Amino acid sequence: MLVILRETPLWVYAVFFLLLYYGVMACFRSNETRRSLLLSPAIFVAWSLMAMDYATQPWVSMGSWIAGVFVGVMIAMRWFDYHGITEGEARHSISVPGSFKLLVLSMFFFAIKYFIGYQQATDPLFAGSLPMRLLIGAASGLTIGLLCGRAWKMLSILNAFSRYSEVEVACANKK
Repeated sequence: MLVILRETPLWVYAVFFLLLYYGVMACFRSNETRRSLLLSPAIFVAWSLMAMDYATQPWVSMGSWIAGVFVGVMIAMRWFDYHGITEGEARHSISVPGSFKLLVLSMFFFAIKYFIGYQQATDPLFAGSLPMRLLIGAASGLTIGLLCGRAWKMLSILNAFSRYSEVEVACANKK
């Protein structure tokens, strides 16, 4: 066990602590803007797609990834709590109540990526097997679906607040 930790590159620890920090910060109320709601999922989508193996059987990897994304979006619509979201202090922002769910999600994403990286480094034959390709695609897709589904729902809430504010301002100007 200590050999595994000792052989782990330093950048992996940096990513772990960065994800841990953002996960813990998500446990507290925060303001979200359109930019932040679009940026985080985009980073995770890029990271997920870069880690996919397209050399052999790309349809297996991409098919399981797409299926995972679909399932993740459906779960995100029900799993995350969207009650308590209010209009933010800044223009075009929302105030989101804290939740431990993003911490769990980020640690899950890290654990899957760490396991996959470990398997690729220690047993490339197993890492290239069909079950691992399916796991890599489905787990990555599920995580991305959860993040994107949450962001999509929050963007729709933000857009609703923005439309309501614009109507309110237009009505005030007519008086």
